[in-house]
Amino acid sequence: MSKLISYRKSFKVGKGANLRDLLFNLIHNSDFEKYLRHMQGEEVVVSFEPAANKTEKEQLYAYYQKVVLSVAVQFFLDMGWNGMDRDTADNELKKLLSKDFIVNAETGEKITKVKGKSKMPKKELWQYIYNVIMFLEEQGYSVPESGDYKNKALTGIDGFKTDK
Repeated sequence: MSKLISYRKSFKVGKGANLRDLLFNLIHNSDFEKYLRHMQGEEVVVSFEPAANKTEKEQLYAYYQKVVLSVAVQFFLDMGWNGMDRDTADNELKKLLSKDFIVNAETGEKITKVKGKSKMPKKELWQYIYNVIMFLEEQGYSVPESGDYKNKALTGIDGFKTDK
C-alpha cells in the first residue's frame, strides 16, 4: 500500500549531453526530493509527457471550475442549500456577481441580464473570478491558489510548494 496516491510536477528539460544535465531541474527540485524521501521503500510509477499549453483564459476557467466552485459549493451547502452542485453554485454566483442591466428604450425599465463566462473577455473573466473569491472570503471561506490546491489534491499532503 502506497503512502501517497500520486505526485505530479512539471519541470523544464535541461540541455546537455548526459542524463544528469537533462534532468537537472527535476533532480534539484526540493518537492521531488521530499516526495522520494517520503516514498522510500515503495514502488512508484514514473511517467513523462509534454506539458499542455493552455491559454491564460483556459487556465483561469479551469481554476474557477475546479478550485473556486469547490469552495462555493461548500459555502452554499453550509448556508442550507440542498442538492448544491457546481452548476447550481455557478448559476447562483453569476446571478449575484455577473449582472448587467439593459434599459428598455420604450418603457425605461431596467432589465437584469446575467452574463455568461464564455462571452467574457479574459480581463473581464479575471475580474469576475476575483469578485467571486472576494465574495467567498468575505463570507469566511478561503479559496486556495491553484498550485496549492493541485498539489494537495495530487499528493494528499499540505506543504508542497508550487513552482509556478
